[in-house]
Amino acid sequence: MNSTIVGLNGACISVRKGISAEISNGSSFKRKLNFLIVPKITGCVPTQPLDLTKIKLPQNIRYADAEFNIPKRIDILLGGEIFYELLKSKQIKLHDNSIILQDSVFGYIVTGSIQNEPLNYYFCNFIQDQVDRNLTKFWDLEAIGIKAESSCDPDDQAMQHFKSSVRFNSGRYEVGFPWKSHTQELNDNFSVAENV
Repeated sequence: MNSTIVGLNGACISVRKGISAEISNGSSFKRKLNFLIVPKITGCVPTQPLDLTKIKLPQNIRYADAEFNIPKRIDILLGGEIFYELLKSKQIKLHDNSIILQDSVFGYIVTGSIQNEPLNYYFCNFIQDQVDRNLTKFWDLEAIGIKAESSCDPDDQAMQHFKSSVRFNSGRYEVGFPWKSHTQELNDNFSVAENV
């Protein structure tokens, strides 16, 4: 299998594995479906715990997920080919119609929106310049005669060599060759050349 899924904001994911599995409600509903295997379907749903004290939910009905208010990862995403087969006709509207309990073959699905308290984040940054200056002096290795190692990246070394050796002389640019310092000498092959 080699398939591409395009999601929100045009995000693409390549899918190479799939599985055929049967979903069931344990009694009257059973369907065999093909699923694509991806590392992560979406983030946890809901994104934060829901406070159920703000809603008067009916207690005498069976919910598809008894812990729908607790954030959990999504294991299976069912598509349009099966979605409407899962739904039943009964709906219960709550909280000025902002919450709908939709009956399904798995039990009631809770949908809609609840005004949750916003999450508060607090950050504290404290800067003390004197300590910063002392640390700078302490770590300034050149002040005590120790030089930091030069960059091992060949591109950085080439750029540094270029900057230190480029000259403009008589209308021409001159740049020294960047000779490697740790090279292995070639063996003397004069005798081999004589025999040829």
